[in-house]
Amino acid sequence: LFGAQNVEIYVKYSSSSSSVPLMEGGTYIADVDHPKTIAQIRTEIDLKAIDAQDGDITHLIQVVEDNYTGNESTIGIYDVVFYVEDSSSNGTYATIIIVVLDVVAPSVPGTQSVSVRYTETFDFQAYINSLSISDNYDAYEDLTITIESNTYTPNKTAVGSYQIVYRVEDISENYSEGTINVTVYDDIAPVISGPSTLNRSQSQ
Repeated sequence: LFGAQNVEIYVKYSSSSSSVPLMEGGTYIADVDHPKTIAQIRTEIDLKAIDAQDGDITHLIQVVEDNYTGNESTIGIYDVVFYVEDSSSNGTYATIIIVVLDVVAPSVPGTQSVSVRYTETFDFQAYINSLSISDNYDAYEDLTITIESNTYTPNKTAVGSYQIVYRVEDISENYSEGTINVTVYDDIAPVISGPSTLNRSQSQ
């Protein structure tokens, strides 16, 4: 009725992100003997921040709380809180719980060999205490030493070979075992008793 007409429609689109970036926390186990920085830990766990509009904004992640730095060589549990914000000022937090552990067992000497006379008693407790036993983190007096097996004591008066196995455990429950081989010997010659002089007649 009105003839052909060209109609142009203009649409103006405005977008504003209302969703927060995605960044997940977690737990990291650290070795007290090999301290690592937060930057190294971030790299290892591959901490990332992804936003629906801005994409990868990992480079904008900041540390806002740090209980770990300065305690890298001290056993314990520490929180590090990260924060990231997108271009629309939407922010999110992520917490990494860093657990610093001692994973190294105490050091004990190799197998020891001891010889003891069957008439004597071997004081193996004192002997163990005299050995070179140490730990990477705990002091010697904090180590627990127990006897795991002992075939010597019930056979200490019988000539033969026996074994004592001891266990050394640190506060973190790391442990090592040591062995003492005990040889019980007899070095006492037989005793001959009787008269030293015998008198007999020529015909006897």
